[in-house]
Amino acid sequence: MPMSLTAIGLQSIISVHLFIWDMSMRIRVSMSCGIYYWGRKMEQYQDYVIKDGQFIGKFEEMYQKFDDPWHQTIQVGQSYSRHATLLSLKLLQAKSVLEVGCGLGYFTDYMTRSLPEISITGLDLSETAVKKAKKRFPDLNFVAGNVCDYLAAPRAYDTIILSEIMWYILDDLDTIIRLLSENFAGKNLIINQSFYKSGQLYGAEYFTTLQQMTAYLPFEMKRAMEVDCAEKSSTEAHAVFEIKI
Repeated sequence: MPMSLTAIGLQSIISVHLFIWDMSMRIRVSMSCGIYYWGRKMEQYQDYVIKDGQFIGKFEEMYQKFDDPWHQTIQVGQSYSRHATLLSLKLLQAKSVLEVGCGLGYFTDYMTRSLPEISITGLDLSETAVKKAKKRFPDLNFVAGNVCDYLAAPRAYDTIILSEIMWYILDDLDTIIRLLSENFAGKNLIINQSFYKSGQLYGAEYFTTLQQMTAYLPFEMKRAMEVDCAEKSSTEAHAVFEIKI
């Protein structure tokens, strides 16, 4: 006679273990007779950015639905490239910095606290992200806007940081390169970017490694580093360029 899960639990005939998987957001029931799944897979913030090798780019909707995409609250202290950025800013003797892709503002705050002599502006496409950043860090300067529109006129920044956004600006990359050359020649460009070790599904026609990205850009590279941690599926890259006409 078939027995229900309740009966099985009450009579302790077999052990039942419940696990919650953070990665798949499914509930798993493991029994001696097999593994069962139920429920619909919950949404992930990545699905609003790139999904199945296709660029989605719904950043505003993502920030409206998710409190901490990319785990920004903890990534600053764990990122090699962000620590390298501080050293590069010191070596460049930067005075005025634009961070493109500031998100919730945690790295903007980290740079400001570490290098208080530098004026830093955070720019992000998402108005919701900027609103949250301003609320969290009211003394810092954040702007919501499109990077192409913002770079379309000369501005007083001596250093521009593209903060983990290269995959998201590929459609506009050639335009951004042209605007940088026209309006920021002689200034500095810092790019922090992760590269999947197994290769990119999206953007492979542009570049998939630090070396390929460097070759794509028409600017003079001053220094670069790449960190490969065995336990991670991607490498962290940090590169500094002088913007050329």
